[in-house]
Amino acid sequence: MHAMDRLAAVVALQSAVAEVPAGDLDRLLQLVADHSLAAFPRARGAVVATTADGRLHAHAVAGSSATVAGAAIDESGSLTGRAMAERTTLLSRDTASDPRIDRAIATAADMASAVAAPLVAGDRVVGAVTLSSDLVNAFGRADADQLCLFAQALGGVLRHWSDSARNAELLADTRRALAVVEESEARFRATFDGSPLGMAVIRADAEQGWPVVRVNPAMSTLFGHPATTLLGMSLDGLIGVPASSDVPSSGLYDLVVHHRPVTLERLFRRADGRQVWTTWRVVPMTNGPDDELHLLAQITDVTARRRAEQRARRQARLLDLIPEPVIVRSLDGTIRFWNDGAVATYGFRAQDAIGRRTHDLLHTEFVGVTLPELEDRLASAGSWRGQLEHRHADGRTLRMTSQHVLDSHGDGEPVILEINVDVTERVEAERALAASEAKFRSQFRHSTVGQLIRRVDGTIEDVNPALARMLGYRAEELVGASVDLLLAPAIAELRRATLTRLLNGEDDATTTEGVLVRKDGSLLDVEANMSVARGPDGSVQQVIGIYQDITARKIAEDTLHHRALHDSLTGLANRALLGERLSRALGEAPGSGRTVGLLFLDLDGFKAVNDGFGHDTGDALLVEVARRLDGVVRAGDTVARLGGDEFVVLCPDLEAPEQLHIVAQRALDRVAAPYVVGGACITTVSASIGMSLPGHATDPHQALADADRAMYQVKKSGKNRIGMLAEPAPAPGGAGQRLSA
Repeated sequence: MHAMDRLAAVVALQSAVAEVPAGDLDRLLQLVADHSLAAFPRARGAVVATTADGRLHAHAVAGSSATVAGAAIDESGSLTGRAMAERTTLLSRDTASDPRIDRAIATAADMASAVAAPLVAGDRVVGAVTLSSDLVNAFGRADADQLCLFAQALGGVLRHWSDSARNAELLADTRRALAVVEESEARFRATFDGSPLGMAVIRADAEQGWPVVRVNPAMSTLFGHPATTLLGMSLDGLIGVPASSDVPSSGLYDLVVHHRPVTLERLFRRADGRQVWTTWRVVPMTNGPDDELHLLAQITDVTARRRAEQRARRQARLLDLIPEPVIVRSLDGTIRFWNDGAVATYGFRAQDAIGRRTHDLLHTEFVGVTLPELEDRLASAGSWRGQLEHRHADGRTLRMTSQHVLDSHGDGEPVILEINVDVTERVEAERALAASEAKFRSQFRHSTVGQLIRRVDGTIEDVNPALARMLGYRAEELVGASVDLLLAPAIAELRRATLTRLLNGEDDATTTEGVLVRKDGSLLDVEANMSVARGPDGSVQQVIGIYQDITARKIAEDTLHHRALHDSLTGLANRALLGERLSRALGEAPGSGRTVGLLFLDLDGFKAVNDGFGHDTGDALLVEVARRLDGVVRAGDTVARLGGDEFVVLCPDLEAPEQLHIVAQRALDRVAAPYVVGGACITTVSASIGMSLPGHATDPHQALADADRAMYQVKKSGKNRIGMLAEPAPAPGGAGQRLSA
């Protein structure tokens, strides 16, 4: 069978198939049987077989094979079944001595020799075509090769049959090709040029680099080069650097001489720079025993499929970022996806879990529900939430809060997404249970963790409902916007540095604390986990962000910080905070031209209150003293309690020393006023106040010690007074200090 005759037969079949109504499979397969028989003159019969329930059925027959119409045999017991299982063309030169032949079928169809090839549509074997003859050795290896290529073309016809738009396009191309065939003696050229698939003829000359000697228009369109540029180009130059899984072109000749068709998957760059993934199906082509060997290549653009695989990998990456177990399983329970969280929680590796049934692997015990009730709930409502018990790989029992979501809207069969949270140690805690329930949603859309996908240029591609809610937006308001809309200006530089490390490959993922801006302008403290998704060429395609609201933690940290610097009884600054502010005031005073002043107060008569009325009354009185002192100081002054009944007032920016005495007098008057606490009226409490003006001193401890000594001098000289050291304390070994009162 000449190549141009085979192509003409394919074109004729394409034209006929275009007229077959959608759903009329019987008519379609009968056309395949009739055209297969017509395309191979040595054949006397043709059978198109399909599979059902593990058996082969003679779906369509032609010629001498009409006697086996409707017959059914086991898949493993025939040449046709083996061809389908091995996805290769099989030849039987003498059926009488071939154990692969079903004897009953061979006798009924008068079959002395046969050749069978699988029909592959996409990545699925949909059937097989078998040619037979009543003569031994009617078919040779060349016939097997031609039937292989013919069957591959038939697979493409079957793949596109249900697509009416594609049928129309193929029919138009076919009719144009047929018109050329009818008008020209160059039938091969016409059918070759009219094919909607990219096609090339390559001379099997390794020394010349396997040069391209003929291409069709579809090939030029696919590669973006005119035919004149492609002709003469070497095979390696045409298809570029092979992917890691490809067979290098240097091995083609060895495959061809052994009559094994080759399928390659290659990434190449079009003339316009766009990268395209293609599948190459290559078979030997000769017109006779003396002709020079050529290769006929059919090229299909599979970029869309590769991109779909990339999206699937990206989604799997996103699921792996979720720390909880995420399991995707079929309706029968067979595990199809098992994320890193499941590995960490259950102790089973992904390769050990995938393919097993979930409940068998994990020995599921249902809490408050039966399996039929759970399945009924999934079927009626599309989701179920509750508690389960699972068994760890080491035998431990885990209590899980689980959410199942039925996904029946994808392109494939329905699946169940199961998200589990280990609540073994906190199953009794209602708050923990409520917090964990929000985590049980399907992947990106059902996660309670805020998630965002953005391009490298900062454009937001998608946000999940959780993040939209966190920020007060609807998800559609954010898609297409710049991520800068959500970032507080204060973290812009940190964001750029983090992104640079990710893009440069220094980090695969980073975790930082940051601040997001809500729609109303308020700020939200978050912990951000950032990672990148890379394309087939290794370049960064997207940045994936997962955001946790850490507002409560920040509030707790602020509370602890406040407690560390404030007196627990009165709420005033404590010794640590006083020391910090005093050090800062002393450091800033020389440059400001202002004076720092200190008041050291010790209550007079407080011990008698404690002894006479009790410590509760004493504590209440201390709180009231703190309130009164806080009311007499100026804005910017600090009131601190050092412990017991000792208080300090820091005035950091006095314009004149006299201002310190004014504050001290107010404090003295307010503290000495009567108190009504614990039902008692107390009039015996006053304060002894020591003043200190450190001047240009820089030691906060010394400044406080001076005020302390001044206060004790007041105590000794009569109490309820204000006193001040006229001179600062001398250095060790020095002499003299006096009190001005």
